[in-house]
Amino acid sequence: MKRYVLLLTAWASSLFALVGAYPLADIASWTGEGDTEVALVIAWNDGRSPEALAWGYRGTVETTVIAMLNEVVKADPRLFSLTRRQGGYTVDGLGFDLNGENTVALVVGGNTTYPKYQTSGLFTSTPGNYNRWTCTDEEDHWNSPSEAEPGVWRCLEQQPDGTTVEADVNATRLQAGATYLFLYEKADGSRPDYTGAVAVEPYEQAPVDYTQGLFLVNEDWYGWDNGTVNFLTSDGRWVYRAFRRENPGETLGVTTQYGAIYGGRFFFVSKQANNTAGTSTGGRLVVADALTLKRVAAFDEIGGDGRSFVGVDEHTAYIGTSSGITRLDLESMSLGETIAGTGGEGGLYAGQIGAMVRAGSYVFAAKQSVGVLVIDAATHTLHATIDLPTISTLTLGRDGGVWAADATSLVRIDVATLETRSRLLPDDCRVSSTWGAWNAGSLCAAYRNNFLYFANEKGNQIARYHIPTDELDADFFTLPDQDKAYVQQFQGAGLRVDPRNDRLIVTATQSGYLSHYMNNWVHVVDGLSGELLGTIELEPYYWFPALPVFPDNEAPVIALPDRLSIGREPVKISLLEAVTDADNLSASIVSAVEVEDSSVATARISGYDLTVSGVSIGDTRLTLTVNSNGKKATRTVDVQVTEASGIDEAMCTAVEAWPNPVHDRLTIVAVDGSVFGLVDLRGIPVCRGVVSGGKAAVDLSSIAPGIYVLTVQNGGSVKNMRIVKR
Repeated sequence: MKRYVLLLTAWASSLFALVGAYPLADIASWTGEGDTEVALVIAWNDGRSPEALAWGYRGTVETTVIAMLNEVVKADPRLFSLTRRQGGYTVDGLGFDLNGENTVALVVGGNTTYPKYQTSGLFTSTPGNYNRWTCTDEEDHWNSPSEAEPGVWRCLEQQPDGTTVEADVNATRLQAGATYLFLYEKADGSRPDYTGAVAVEPYEQAPVDYTQGLFLVNEDWYGWDNGTVNFLTSDGRWVYRAFRRENPGETLGVTTQYGAIYGGRFFFVSKQANNTAGTSTGGRLVVADALTLKRVAAFDEIGGDGRSFVGVDEHTAYIGTSSGITRLDLESMSLGETIAGTGGEGGLYAGQIGAMVRAGSYVFAAKQSVGVLVIDAATHTLHATIDLPTISTLTLGRDGGVWAADATSLVRIDVATLETRSRLLPDDCRVSSTWGAWNAGSLCAAYRNNFLYFANEKGNQIARYHIPTDELDADFFTLPDQDKAYVQQFQGAGLRVDPRNDRLIVTATQSGYLSHYMNNWVHVVDGLSGELLGTIELEPYYWFPALPVFPDNEAPVIALPDRLSIGREPVKISLLEAVTDADNLSASIVSAVEVEDSSVATARISGYDLTVSGVSIGDTRLTLTVNSNGKKATRTVDVQVTEASGIDEAMCTAVEAWPNPVHDRLTIVAVDGSVFGLVDLRGIPVCRGVVSGGKAAVDLSSIAPGIYVLTVQNGGSVKNMRIVKR
């Protein structure tokens, strides 16, 4: 957002004699509506450069100076004011976030105070404390009267003809082309008068790289403010209220409880649309550009109170609400109807929808007191309902299963057959409930290891479940400060897994009441050892963090060979291994396949398996298209259908690779003549070779640590597996 700085130098008898009529044409960024254009200049006289800033304002001849000041403060998230009202307004303080830390807060009586509505930057003083306010950030512009150093803010008005008068901010009406100067006058009457040349130069906020770091979606202070989103940069700096920073005057809805990035856009879902005081509006669904956070669209009505979001494909998304699931057309950015069978009767929350995931051919959605709704992603119709009346939440695991949590168990749902199996939890270990004051739920999955994590509602611990071994560690990690009078406790969803490194991002607040909730922490925990790696504290405020969200920077990669040879037996390829995304689960990637000549070969996808079958001898091509979190990739493979190779099928598919994880040397055991290749998660080949004598030794000492995909092909048999390089 562009603002303009008035650069002034040295001392002289009259500032206005130097400035003259303010060059309105030089101001590119304007606030307000009306046909009366004026300039607002604020001079702090505090020694910090630049000492004066200028804004353009459009109003009417009925607009007062104080109304103009308040509107400009509301529009610029870096400007803040302190006013006192006794019949009319008195301006007691003006400040500006000079260093871009986004810390708009004042201290009075030892308490940190925030604007009544964070969209506005407006603070209110009283006759008893008007001279006791200080700014929390000493590097910012801030001037106000104090008991130790009295002073006063004055307003001067200069007309286009050069005449200057002191303005009564409550009575003076705007005059077209005039300049209104707020300047701080010390007790001895000294003012910031300057000599020298005046230049108007563009001043821009330092840009933020929203691809490097993590977002923290906040409920924020219900009854006082709308939802917010903070951004933690890669160097550990908080950018507070990032959406408002990029969209002056715009807000999210009330109690923002969910956020997701899909297809390059950020979707914020709030429980309600408008601020309870009616002075600030925002949508239950707000859509922004994921790279810039610039607002794209907003919807006040989405079929009910907002709950959750899931991307279905490049055309459609679903919005979970208190009354069912609403379709969202991503191309026209328009809302459709509630999907039949997903709502409820008998009250506002009878059809409350919780967490949703896309897996295989379906979308799986948790529904309070019912269970899991299974929706056909192609027809957008309810396909089945899995009865789990005590369901809390659900997630998608790295193993490809949908995992639901009910009152006593973890329940795995097969995404192809919809068959279920339960894993009973011990009495002292339960997945935290989500329905009362709905939140997104703590149950989540690792990206590189087969773990599930959740907040244990029986205490302030994180439990970890290892899917392959069925091992449960009920107290894998315990929140700090459990020996204090007021302990740390989970807030909002409580935790999520960083897809880049499988570390846990844990959100916590302080137990107790009232001001205790102003204390909030983000903990970083090693997902393998449970070690606390670091803690980042937020500035004191009633954030009520709801959910960590991670940038989506990587595209999907398809690791298929250039050519498939098909004999009498079909070739089956696991897409969980062949299709990867460095910052997304393979299980959540949606795949579709087409064969150029179906008289030669056919292909189908069932669950996570791609099966290619020969129909007649000949050549054709197949094209695999994948969608990973809204990002697409395509791979075309030559297919040759031949006579059967005569090699035993079990021998063809028998492939081993060890050690895994590997440090330097990888041994591959496969049928003699098998072709192998190793690619990284970006799809870049690392090495290729041929198995000779049933075994191949591959030197990996020179490649970087990370996750790689090994592909081994022999005739019509293709085997993929992940290799971890330490």
